[in-house]
Amino acid sequence: MNNEMIYTMFLNSIRNMSDEELNKTLEKARGILNANDYQKLLELIKKERQNDQK
Repeated sequence: MNNEMIYTMFLNSIRNMSDEELNKTLEKARGILNANDYQKLLELIKKERQNDQK
């Protein structure tokens, strides 16, 4: 499995999560990722959620 496939799977998971599921996942990610990576994750999710609403 290459990085592009993993990234696509990740984005599909984000799209299918409810807001509650996403919040729980982000709480866990905050404890695992450093501040910079966590911020990048938040930006990615925000961007993808905006794209899905169009």
